[in-house]
Amino acid sequence: MATKNLVSKSNVRSLTAIASGVTQKQYNAVLNKVIKVYGPIVQQMGYQLDMPNLWSSNFTNALAFRDENKMSVAIHGGIARFQGMSELGLTAVICHELGHHIGGAPTVLMGDHILSVEGQADYFAMSRCMKKIYSPTDNKQFLKQLDIKNLHPLVLAKCSLFFKDSNGRANCYRSSLAGLNLANIFNKMSGEVAALNFNFPDSNVAEEVITGNTNAQCRLDTYFRASLCYADPFAKLSLSNPNQGTCYRDRYSPEVVRPLCWYKPDTNWP
Repeated sequence: MATKNLVSKSNVRSLTAIASGVTQKQYNAVLNKVIKVYGPIVQQMGYQLDMPNLWSSNFTNALAFRDENKMSVAIHGGIARFQGMSELGLTAVICHELGHHIGGAPTVLMGDHILSVEGQADYFAMSRCMKKIYSPTDNKQFLKQLDIKNLHPLVLAKCSLFFKDSNGRANCYRSSLAGLNLANIFNKMSGEVAALNFNFPDSNVAEEVITGNTNAQCRLDTYFRASLCYADPFAKLSLSNPNQGTCYRDRYSPEVVRPLCWYKPDTNWP
């Protein structure tokens, strides 16, 4: 997450030597798909969704920033072309940036605007946005093409446990795959060497809500739990109540709530 005045060139890498990732056609298709779904949603909130085509940019960055009338999301071509990036991963990147705008609490004040913290944007991406982007027809096609052997056994077991319908399982499988794709990419970007694993979640316990990015394993844990969240993805979220419209500890399985590696439950809410 960044705002216009917070972008630092020192945090941006050029990808001139890396020629893999999604194609321009895939990039365009993903942007258009997200705009088609979320443009009207953002408009109902009184804003215009601004998502320029930045395919030609080599920056490995994705940004969310806001002005009076616009919620802007900038997805630079460099991040799309990053080695290993998939269409699902790119969709999740866009959903994450949207999550800063409309992902709900916990939040942080950035300039004059209230935005969802990094972990909440991750959780929003998989628990809500990805489930809205892909239609039941998309899900049927996805399941037809899916090779079950490409799913981690824990993903297969837990998605089947929490979602009894094929549409729910398809969303869960897809988000889990996207989450693993992104977590591996963030691992590469950060230079971390520890292997990521669904079976071994991050054991760190945050003393307070972490507003910035965490390690790749913690992010994978967030993506996976969000994929398993069975709260209504169309329920209204709140900028103050972190429990509203999402999976929380007093009501939902501990396997689907936000992980403690970045999240500190708010005792002010039931």
